[in-house]
Amino acid sequence: MKPYTCPACAAGMVRMAGGTGRAMPFRQLPALAIDDGFELPTCDACGEVFVGKDLAKKLDGHLEEQYGAAMRHSAAAALRVLTEHAKLQEIEHVLGLSQGYLSKIRSEAERKAPSSVLVALLELLREHPRSLAKLRKVWTHLGGEWATDAASEPRPIARKRAHVRAIVHPGHAEKRSKRRLLKHETRHA
Repeated sequence: MKPYTCPACAAGMVRMAGGTGRAMPFRQLPALAIDDGFELPTCDACGEVFVGKDLAKKLDGHLEEQYGAAMRHSAAAALRVLTEHAKLQEIEHVLGLSQGYLSKIRSEAERKAPSSVLVALLELLREHPRSLAKLRKVWTHLGGEWATDAASEPRPIARKRAHVRAIVHPGHAEKRSKRRLLKHETRHA
């Protein structure tokens, strides 16, 4: 790129430059570090950065890599603390993750970054590890009372489905009965 006069301050020259301490907002992160060697058109007087369409694609790819590394690092750090309170397999089970997934994240060997939602949850659990027990209770209650009562028999699937329909669509059974009655009357009339 050929240097040009800065349109923002008109005092400096815009040149490709790297540097330390540079960061940009990216996704939910207010400031994501840009590698020192990644050059951006920057004014040497006011520090304004000018990013065009082509460079924006390159910068997005760079920030995506940085973001993935930050997510992997944060998740791994949270897991190091959480494994002092519970086994990885237990954490995976409570969070509904496939077996072995957290091991890959903890070692930072997983190339794909964990989701921001998982990282946020792991960070919250790192701050409040007793919440794992609360999550176990949540899943137990969501499973229904019959799931926790060993003495009771689960209801047949058909009855469960009818029960769910009645909850989701109140009056649905009554409408169905009226339709059947009308069909029956028209056939025998």
